[in-house]
Amino acid sequence: MRAAFGRLLASGLAVAAALLLAAASLAAQQTTGKIEGSVTDQQGGPVANAQVTIVGTSFGALTNDKGYYFINNVPLGTYTVRARFIGYTAAEVPGVRVQGGFTLTVNIKLTPSAVAIGPVTVEAAANPIVPRDKVTSGATVAGDLVAHLPVDDVRQVLTFQPGVVESGSAAGVSIRGGRPGEANVYIDGAPVRGTNSGSQRITVSTNALEEASVTTGALGVEFSDAQSGVISYTTKAGGEKISGSFSGETDEPFGNAMSVGFNRFEGSLGGPVPSVKNLRWFGSAVVQGQASDFRGKDADTVARFTVAGIDAIVPDTTADGNVTQTVLPRFVQYSGQCGQLGSGANPTAQAIQSNYGFDCQGRRLAMNWTTQIQLQGNLQYTYGSGSSIRFTGVANGTQQRFNPGRNLADPALFQGQHTWQRLGVLNWNHQLTRSAERALSVNLNLSWGRDRSIQGPLDPTTDIETRDPKLGLEFGTLKFAGFGGFPFPITDQIIRNIRTNNPAGLRVPLLNRADLTNSQTGRLNPYGLQAGSFFTSGMDVTGTLLSETRYIGRLVVDWQANRYHRFTLGGDAKKTDLAYWSSGMLRQIFMDAYVVHPVQYGLFASDRLDLGDVVLELGLRWDYFNPKALFSNTPGFIFGDPGWSADAATNDAAYASSLARVFTPSVGHRALSPRLRVSFPVTEKTGFRLSYSHQVQTPEFTTLLSGSNNDLFFTNTNDTFGRDVRFGKTILFEFGVRHAFSQDLVLDVSAYNKDKVSDLAYRILPFVNPAQASETLSVNVLTNGDFGNSKGVDFKLDYRLSNYVNASIAYTFQVAKNTGSDPTTYLNTFARQVSALTGDRTLPPEQAQPTDDNRTHNIVGAMALSLPNDWRKGTTLGAIGRNVSAFVTFYARTGLPYTLLVNNGDGQTVPHLSFGLGGRAFENLNASVLPWTRNVDVRLNKGFRVGRVDWTMYADIRNIFNFTNVEGAYAETGDVTSSLLKDKTLSPERTNLASEATKASALTSDGSVDLTLGCASWGIKANCESLKRVEARFGNGDGIYTPAEQRRALNSFYNSFLGPQRFNGQPRHIRVGVELNF
Repeated sequence: MRAAFGRLLASGLAVAAALLLAAASLAAQQTTGKIEGSVTDQQGGPVANAQVTIVGTSFGALTNDKGYYFINNVPLGTYTVRARFIGYTAAEVPGVRVQGGFTLTVNIKLTPSAVAIGPVTVEAAANPIVPRDKVTSGATVAGDLVAHLPVDDVRQVLTFQPGVVESGSAAGVSIRGGRPGEANVYIDGAPVRGTNSGSQRITVSTNALEEASVTTGALGVEFSDAQSGVISYTTKAGGEKISGSFSGETDEPFGNAMSVGFNRFEGSLGGPVPSVKNLRWFGSAVVQGQASDFRGKDADTVARFTVAGIDAIVPDTTADGNVTQTVLPRFVQYSGQCGQLGSGANPTAQAIQSNYGFDCQGRRLAMNWTTQIQLQGNLQYTYGSGSSIRFTGVANGTQQRFNPGRNLADPALFQGQHTWQRLGVLNWNHQLTRSAERALSVNLNLSWGRDRSIQGPLDPTTDIETRDPKLGLEFGTLKFAGFGGFPFPITDQIIRNIRTNNPAGLRVPLLNRADLTNSQTGRLNPYGLQAGSFFTSGMDVTGTLLSETRYIGRLVVDWQANRYHRFTLGGDAKKTDLAYWSSGMLRQIFMDAYVVHPVQYGLFASDRLDLGDVVLELGLRWDYFNPKALFSNTPGFIFGDPGWSADAATNDAAYASSLARVFTPSVGHRALSPRLRVSFPVTEKTGFRLSYSHQVQTPEFTTLLSGSNNDLFFTNTNDTFGRDVRFGKTILFEFGVRHAFSQDLVLDVSAYNKDKVSDLAYRILPFVNPAQASETLSVNVLTNGDFGNSKGVDFKLDYRLSNYVNASIAYTFQVAKNTGSDPTTYLNTFARQVSALTGDRTLPPEQAQPTDDNRTHNIVGAMALSLPNDWRKGTTLGAIGRNVSAFVTFYARTGLPYTLLVNNGDGQTVPHLSFGLGGRAFENLNASVLPWTRNVDVRLNKGFRVGRVDWTMYADIRNIFNFTNVEGAYAETGDVTSSLLKDKTLSPERTNLASEATKASALTSDGSVDLTLGCASWGIKANCESLKRVEARFGNGDGIYTPAEQRRALNSFYNSFLGPQRFNGQPRHIRVGVELNF
């Protein structure tokens, strides 16, 4: 069992924190590392033919005549290294931590002994603070530390490393000024970057992580499809003994003003397999539920409503004498604080004041839960003297419901999403031959990955059964409406139906169902709005179906030719089966649909020359990519092209010939990427590194194939059309210095220049209309026409104060510019306006401008405080403080850039401006910047031991100082408010109300609406009844709906959906939990 908790907490956690600080500037993207060293006697003489082994594995080596040994391809982890020779007492070095891609020196001295006795434990040498083989910039974080930081996702840890910048985009982080998604992500050596999205879709839970790392500098040749960097996660393997953990945390005790119904449970178990030597296993699980999304600061002060049954049924008689009945929903307050609406004037106002007996939920939104499940397991077996095989399985699943927003009165519009990811990885390292100074091995990595996702309207039964799951945990599978008969994954037949406009074939589930068009019946909403998109019927929403399966293999020959040269030769291949459909359920405009089977291949070779003081790595990589897709000769013309056969929908030969005439197949694209990385010591305490590389990446298919099967018959020229483009390419040069002022103070500085020479960007290009040669169309098409540059400097300072405090702070200064920013930035800004000089659309910028994701200044850091078991022993303060630890993370960073638009009151928001018909730029691209944001998160731990189990009680506090962080703004004002938008939104409502009240003879001279006169004179009696409740809700309940009460109702609506709090970052959030280890 484990040692006493005091020793675990005082030393173990402090060491883990020190690992963060000491290793935070290392780079590790591989699943194995190397141990080397020498075995000597007490006088320093070499011991030849000594046996060196890694305890609990089959790995080992014999020393040469100089006492030197090496062990390649050691799986990541912490081990005990043992050395023995006849006539000497065996010696063990415990706590040897192997990091991916690095060489760890373990020197062992043996003591002569005539009698065989047990091994002597030798104090382990710490990992070097200035590693001699650090040939590129990056960071490594130990998994044990990640589990104790105030983070829920392993990806969050990497944002506290220099050069890694949070982009605020769903695609992920930005590395050294690159676009989000330009980093490839590896799990146990298998790439998991999504082919369709270009981003990481599957992840590793915090309790299953052995090591997380990021390379921001030049990459090794074995890493493909990464333009800006590589992120790598290595999962845990079982240890020498059975061990496990369980934890649970919640925010429920802190009330709805702070709680979002967050509940998280983790468990792990692993160790050796009984009776099977060298076989270890590990498994972990995380289940997390959340009743509502995290919302911006001050959201708990804003009233939001939901429907709780029927308020009344309002009969009405039409002109032809028919009697209709309108159901008036009962709107109860869900979010915000109760008691601020209604009055005691009458029973209706009293019921509203008491919220019909329901409690308000503060920060939470109705029907807005998320459930996440993460499972991971592996088996690892070592054999021979340096071979291993490992199987890893990872499964993620997320189900969520989206708050209905303004659709609260139409359950047919209630939506949800179910995504699930699976990953299987085989790592086989087989040592073919070895001697004291040479080794030849083959490394094979095979992986199978699958991402699937469904988003759309919910099945009515599912809707009712899943509105408020306990603890935010829903284990039943969401079912969706409208997809009946629609295949999942979509098939080639669906694509054929779209291309041929087949009237008898499925293209969208409910095509042209006019009876399902969204409509709003009167004022059936909490605010009494006549418009405002408070739909009461219809099913006109979007749906998305994704199925992506990746088959990836990499074979590497690893040849240690001698003590100095280590050659790597290898290749990799990837094939994807991708089926994607995203469209409206009723119409095809702006749809995306494709079924493709792209392929990628790569070959690489490198030589790592290790001269002791100087390490030089020279390599070359060749990449090939073919999307295996068809692109129409004229974007937007498929069945509208005169070359298309009318029989293509039903005649296979006609379809094939039509494809040949109207489409052009994609071609193979090739790239050659040289890479050079060097490191050498300047002094004993100072190391220098330099690297140069070309790095390429395939385009994400949501961009590459956007609109590729669309015809202008059902879409328009505002659509975007993908084309067969080349690799994105970056040329990187960097140098860095790492200096140790002392064992407790280390500084790492690196500077870089990145030229981006072929990024993706949409441009407006002319195409002749194939159906009318005299007409030239301007079409939004994908190109490699963007170029840019990123320059920056990264600083990192690590500091340790005695054994109690470890601190780390990093600063990143970067200037990232290009001419497209992301593929659609130009389309959303300058392309919307006409040049006064040319009379045509304004051209894209010729000089590079700040990118969408450029944060010029980034300050991040972490601190760990641990008090040992014997701290102030015998005192009251000591009794309270012993076994206490605190982990702190913090950041302060500039806001993201944005382009200020001409103020038309359209309500477009930044950052990451989306498409809008009124998006006319007021200034140069990204000339404005959002405010700085800052944050401090803290986790406080108190440990104690009961029997053989170590317990930890903890509090996890996010944004402990409750900073107000403005993370967005209206693009037309650069502020969190827009008076013109508010006026455009609310003025029509005032006009509509006055008009309807005038016709009913209910409008008074001061603009009030007299609802005491009854509803007989109203054209729509349900509107009158609804307004009575609105007046009781936002007024004094006397039935006179005054202009002041109207303003309160309208302002409440506007603030709920368009108010300043929508741009605020998350406020203070507290959870408490308990963890046990055994």
